[in-house]
Amino acid sequence: MLPLLQRTSSILHASARKYASYAPLPTSASASLPIKDLELPKPESLAAQLLTLGIDENASHRICSTFDRLSEELKSRLEVDYKRRCRSLQPRAHYFHDDKSVSMLSLTYLTWHKKALQTWSSYILENFVPRLIHAKSKLHTVLDNRESGYATKPKRAFNQRAVPILEQFFEGNAFPSRLEKIELADRCNMEYRQIHVWFQNRRSRFRKEGRSFKKRELGAGFVEVFENAVVDELFLCGSVEESSARDSSSEVSDVPLSKAKRSALIF
Repeated sequence: MLPLLQRTSSILHASARKYASYAPLPTSASASLPIKDLELPKPESLAAQLLTLGIDENASHRICSTFDRLSEELKSRLEVDYKRRCRSLQPRAHYFHDDKSVSMLSLTYLTWHKKALQTWSSYILENFVPRLIHAKSKLHTVLDNRESGYATKPKRAFNQRAVPILEQFFEGNAFPSRLEKIELADRCNMEYRQIHVWFQNRRSRFRKEGRSFKKRELGAGFVEVFENAVVDELFLCGSVEESSARDSSSEVSDVPLSKAKRSALIF
């Protein structure tokens, strides 16, 4: 799992092995570590800060509910892993004189959980929110133009001059989130669907040629899941099925956008 948790578990096992080399044999086979439930706190609500930053109530509710859901999933995974690691120490329970070893392990999980929530909160408030506001402003501008009587814009031709921008992004991450695709479409003066298909085709070509490409860094899964969950609701692009498995040996085909939802993607 995490390096910090792995180091803590290794230290505890090493301590038991070292003590076992000169400690007397246990007199009781029923010795066990006093394992308590891991009490991880719930994250603080971001609603007030989101409203202060200019996020409307609908978007704020979507962001908070997604953040709470992912935080609860993290909490469940950590609790399961904590119990598993405690059970792995039970065979050497008679070499520990008190519950300090379990407390040490528990503190490690609490520390990492707190740091993860702080990192996620900072990302949402300092990174995601400004990008979301910008994307929504672009959407509202186009919708206002349509309501003012402007003719519907013809389908855009693929912008060849934007290829270097897409290639540079692809080198760092071959699997952009939906919000990142919206941003690339705006930056490249192209449609969302064109960006989506370009990345899909490029990944397929790299696989056929036996070339490797970069995926999201370990631990960045929250960013992708969070952004896609929020953007699906606010920008109506949930019908685009991404290659979520990220399997290096296969690519899941993307489902075309329906007519109604395609019209909602302005970029």
